[in-house]
Amino acid sequence: MAAEDRLRPVSGGELGDEKRKGAGPMMDRIFAAISMLGVIAFLGVVLWFVREPDLIIVTVLVIGIGILYIWRDVSAGGQGAIAERRDKREG
Repeated sequence: MAAEDRLRPVSGGELGDEKRKGAGPMMDRIFAAISMLGVIAFLGVVLWFVREPDLIIVTVLVIGIGILYIWRDVSAGGQGAIAERRDKREG
């Protein structure tokens, strides 16, 4: 192994590619669901105490956009923009 290879910084995508093929995508889905439920619970508490119609509309729109973004990211393989940049660099 050359000295350049030992000193080269390793990106996050290169560390566990072999390990991620098994339970990785399912764990991505679980963590995405837990994080989205946490955001929804937090915003639900805020809406419960503030109760402003404008805030409710904006919050529902933001949660909808967040759900769509996470859904697309997880269904595409879980790494989104990171995987796209790595593919462009390799290809």
